[in-house]
Amino acid sequence: MFRKPIYACTMFALTASMIAGCGGMKQETANDSGRKAPEANAMVAAEPATLKIMYFATLITKEAVDQFIGEPVKKKYPHITIEYVNTGGGVSFQKMIEQGTPPDIVITDYPNLSAVTDYAYPLDLNPFIEKYKVSLNQMDPSPVQGIRNVGPKGELFGLPWYVDKFMLFYNKDLFDKFAVAYPTDQMTYDDLVGLSKRLTRKEDQVQYEGVRWGNLHTVGMQWGIPIINKQTGKADFQNELWKRALTVVRDIHGTGITNLPNEAFYKENRMAMLTQWLNPMLGFVESVEKSGQKLNWDMASIPQHKEAPGISGAAKPIYLLVSQGSKYKEQAFQAVSYISTSEEVQSLLSQYGKITALNSDAIRKQFGTKYELVKGKNIEAIFKHKTAPLPYSTNYEKLASPELNIAGTDVASGAKDINTALREAEERANKKIEAQLK
Repeated sequence: MFRKPIYACTMFALTASMIAGCGGMKQETANDSGRKAPEANAMVAAEPATLKIMYFATLITKEAVDQFIGEPVKKKYPHITIEYVNTGGGVSFQKMIEQGTPPDIVITDYPNLSAVTDYAYPLDLNPFIEKYKVSLNQMDPSPVQGIRNVGPKGELFGLPWYVDKFMLFYNKDLFDKFAVAYPTDQMTYDDLVGLSKRLTRKEDQVQYEGVRWGNLHTVGMQWGIPIINKQTGKADFQNELWKRALTVVRDIHGTGITNLPNEAFYKENRMAMLTQWLNPMLGFVESVEKSGQKLNWDMASIPQHKEAPGISGAAKPIYLLVSQGSKYKEQAFQAVSYISTSEEVQSLLSQYGKITALNSDAIRKQFGTKYELVKGKNIEAIFKHKTAPLPYSTNYEKLASPELNIAGTDVASGAKDINTALREAEERANKKIEAQLK
C-alpha cells in the first residue's frame, strides 16, 4: 500500500557521497571495569517511556515520523512510544526549551545543527555509543564527521537518519515542444547555460524560462564552500571558490531568466528546469498530481563544473538528536541508534524515496520500489556522482548568508562586478558578526 514520503524543506545544506554502513546494539559485559552489569543496563533501558519528538527548521510530517520512526521503534522496543509534537498554536522548539520541557528527540538537518546547539539542547552520544557497543565504522563518514565538527570537544550530538540531495528536475513536455534534447547526468554548467538559452523564450504570448536557479549560497553548496572561515571565525567571500560560484550565477542569469516562481514549473508548464532538494520536490510533485494535474517530469544529476569534475551537487544529512534534559536518555538513544543503523529501517526509508545513510548497494537498489511517483524515473542520477563535502558550519551563517546572496543578486542584475559584490558582502557580514559578539 502506498504511503506518503517525508517532506523535508530547507534551502541550505549538504553532505558527501554515499558510503555508509550499519551497526548494532549489544550490552556490555559484567567484566567491563567501572561499568554497570548487563542486567542493570537492561533494567534501565527496558523502563517504559513515551518520547516526545519534533522537528527544528526542517519540516517532517507526523505520518512520516509514525511510519519511519514510531512504528519501527515500537516493533523493536515495545516499551518505547514515540509521540509527535505538533508545532503551531504557540508550540515551538524554542518555547519548549524556555519552559523547561524540551522534546526528547529533535529532527534537524546539517545547516541547522549549530542553531540547535546554541540552546544547549543535544546530548553527547559518545558515552552511549561506547556503553551499548554501537558501531559507526560502516556509516557514511561525512555526516558523522559533520555532526562531530559541531561539537567543540568532539561531542557526537546526533546520528544521521537519512540523506537528501540536490537534483536537477525538468519538464519533458517543454523540451519536446521546443525540440531540445533532455538534460543528461554528464552535463557541465556550460551545457546548462546552453540549454537555458534555447529554452528561455516568449511564444504565443507565453513567457518560458530555461531554468530557475538557487541563490548564491545554494550554488556554493555544489562544491562545499564554507561561508565562515574556520581559522578566523569571520565571513570569507573573497576567494576563488566563491568567485567561481558567482560566475555560474552570472552566466545562468545571462541567459535571460527572471527566476519565475516555482509554480511556473509545478503548475504552469512555463519552466523547463528546476534545481531542488529531492525530498521536498517529490512532495510538491505529489501534491500537484493529487490535485488532478499531470506533470511530465524527470530528473538528472546537477551539472558538474569543468574545474571540479566528478562533483555533482550537494547533499545534506537529516539528523536525530537526543535532549540533555530528557528523563529517558537511555530509551531515546535506543530509538535513535536503532533507526540510524538498522538495515530493516534504512531499507524501508529507501523503498519510499529516502537516500540511505548506510553503505549498502542492496539498500540503494531498493530506492523508490514502493513509491509510485518515482517509477520509471532516472533514479540512477541520484547515485551516479559524488557530492560535495560538508563545509565548516557555525551559527554565524544565518548572519552572513543573506549578505552573500545579495552579492549574487547584485551581479545577476548587472549592478556590480563580481569582486566588488563579494568584497562589500563580506564587509557587511563581518559587521553583523562583530555586533553579535559584543
